Amino acid sequence: MRVKFGFAMLQISLFGAFFATCAGVLTPSVAGIVSSAKEARLAVDLQTMRSQLELYKIHHSGQLPAATDSAAFKAALMARGQDGRGPYLQKIPANPFNGNSNIRFEFGPSTAGSNRAGWVLNISTGLLAPDDSMPHAGL
Repeated sequence: MRVKFGFAMLQISLFGAFFATCAGVLTPSVAGIVSSAKEARLAVDLQTMRSQLELYKIHHSGQLPAATDSAAFKAALMARGQDGRGPYLQKIPANPFNGNSNIRFEFGPSTAGSNRAGWVLNISTGLLAPDDSMPHAGL
């Protein structure tokens, strides 16, 4: 009886060690996949918003929507204008790295990457950038 019990415990220990090893090997792979998916989502959302801002500018003599605040800016992009154009976006996507969909405005040197909003629009240059981190700010 004692031998059977000892053998069963050995089997359980080996089984547990096998699964612990598998979990240790797979965890970094899953984390890398999640990060890659977020990077891809960020790139797609950024390209979509940039292209729709360019279309807005083409329709409005090179002017961006009034940048008084994030809510007014969003409303201008997401509604049909009096000229019958738009909406340019159905919604402002949330930045996948910080979950924030607000747009922050800047008028001088870029401060993108400060993680104060989801996106930052430089009114001087017209460049929209992610605001979640410095590496993404350069996209």
